[in-house]
Amino acid sequence: MKNSNLLLISFFFLTILVGCKPSDDKENETCKSSEGKVAIMPLGASRVQGNRPVFESYRYALWKELINGNWSVDFVGTQTDSSHYDDYQNYCFDDDHEGHSGWTSKQINNAIGDWLKKTDTPDVVLFSSPGGNDALQGETLASILPNIIAIIDKIQAHNPNVTILIEQMAPAKSIFMNAEITAAFE
Repeated sequence: MKNSNLLLISFFFLTILVGCKPSDDKENETCKSSEGKVAIMPLGASRVQGNRPVFESYRYALWKELINGNWSVDFVGTQTDSSHYDDYQNYCFDDDHEGHSGWTSKQINNAIGDWLKKTDTPDVVLFSSPGGNDALQGETLASILPNIIAIIDKIQAHNPNVTILIEQMAPAKSIFMNAEITAAFE
């Protein structure tokens, strides 16, 4: 009887020890924040917002490249991404942005002042395809440019030392594209 009780107690403690073993599972680790010194606002429409898994925003790939380059950055904006992004080099993806799918330059112009008040002041703004949705809706360049200029003016009034990088408008992959809209994009 004594040996069977000792065997049972040994088995019980062995089970507890094995169950308490530290896990090698990466999901149990917490990732570090990559928020850093340079505040970057990704600004624009669907190319900024993305719609995983249908199409990717450039933000995740850019963020990984910035981590690789040892840049200390903080993406800022009032929007956060509800999609899942894998951690990278033990950092959690910084999913803040100011991407609004389908928005025109007029809508962005009307809202940019509020967004700037509600978030950290950006040092850099990545202005993606300004006016792309306007062009898809048949707006002329003459009607788009005043909004883009006003957006830039508002950003510079908020931070006179801001760097604004404007993406060259990429051709849309859309059923809306025709010869006239393609010419406007070019």
